[in-house]
Amino acid sequence: MRILLLAYLFGHNNANSSRYQSFVSALVEKGFIVDIVGNKKLSKELSGKILNDKCRYYSIYDVIKLKHLPRLFYYTTVEFIKVIFNFRGYIRIRSGLFNGAIKVLCRDLLKENEYKCVVVGVVPWTLYELVPFLKYKSPIILDVSDPLYNNAAYKRSLKGLEASKKIERKAFNMVDKVVVMSEPMLKLYEKFGLSASKYVFIPSSTVSVDGPIIIDYNYDRDHLFK
Repeated sequence: MRILLLAYLFGHNNANSSRYQSFVSALVEKGFIVDIVGNKKLSKELSGKILNDKCRYYSIYDVIKLKHLPRLFYYTTVEFIKVIFNFRGYIRIRSGLFNGAIKVLCRDLLKENEYKCVVVGVVPWTLYELVPFLKYKSPIILDVSDPLYNNAAYKRSLKGLEASKKIERKAFNMVDKVVVMSEPMLKLYEKFGLSASKYVFIPSSTVSVDGPIIIDYNYDRDHLFK
């Protein structure tokens, strides 16, 4: 069985990247084949550690080819306009470009392979905009490490809060499962009025490895991929 993971931060030097790497390793150990899409080229060290015949990686640079340029221009333009309109002050240009490149890559990958599901690591929040594009192509699991709605670090007006809630609720309504990592997040999202079966609470744990703090999943999640 094959899983597609869309993880903007895969290969970066941060906690989210470490979490995704652990996730991929766990899936491969369980017998899955994993295709990963990220926003940067992997280092030689990480490539040697992660990539093999059970795990492939694609960066947005893989779509910068002559045959992809028309679609890339179209998708990136559309996504840039959408993220500017929906996320305003938060967004950087590259988030829209990443969404456009993901669409080009996913269009080919979803034609060539049959995926058990697509896992979307929602960092940055603009990846919510990919859900309608993926909806009828494969089952979708959203992995949400931080809420967009009612996030203390992302200050907005009451109107902005309602807009954020609308973005998340729309995405959650269209996917098969939403993975959250804390009870406060779960309680927050329960206010959206969706079925409790939509959410999967998988608590995170902190582990010290050679100094830095790495957030790691509790991978007892077979029920997600049955």
